[in-house]
Amino acid sequence: MFTKFTLVAVILSYPGSAIAACDSDENCSRCLISAFESCQPTYEAVRPIVDAYRSSLAHQATGRWQSLPSEFSDQIRGKFPSIDLDHVRYATNIFTVHGQAITIGYQIYFPHEIDLREPDGKRLMYHELQHVVQYEDRGGVEPFLVEYIAKAIGKIVEKRSFNVHDDIDLEAEANKKADSVHSGGSASNL
Repeated sequence: MFTKFTLVAVILSYPGSAIAACDSDENCSRCLISAFESCQPTYEAVRPIVDAYRSSLAHQATGRWQSLPSEFSDQIRGKFPSIDLDHVRYATNIFTVHGQAITIGYQIYFPHEIDLREPDGKRLMYHELQHVVQYEDRGGVEPFLVEYIAKAIGKIVEKRSFNVHDDIDLEAEANKKADSVHSGGSASNL
């Protein structure tokens, strides 16, 4: 979701003693997440970096925003009952740094064109719409981002790799919902 530089900056903001303790602990990811949680993480810890990234995305999307086509929304409205699909906006051909789609609140940024008439395009949109649901469930952009970043940091440390996108439970949940909607189910219990 965020660049490795964003996550490194967040890690570097931890107290040195927490990093040292974590480095010597075989359960390092739990240690790091515990250190992050004990600091009562807030959006303030990542605000400068994340706000600059969000600003870059929004600037690129100027003049490119699209609403979900009504025929698409009408077909899936019951599968995403907790969000207002009429408020979702998406933009294509956005440089997201990491080359993947990213959702921030009700705004979705795609690094390429997306065809909502094609199965792959539909499935990707279902995945991103589940992220909109997750934002709503957590009380908005800032609480979601704090949780996502904390989980990403834990996975980076655990896996010793920045390639952790698919290992984050929020992504697994979005994949599960997308698969369910795509196959005709609702996965409304997510």
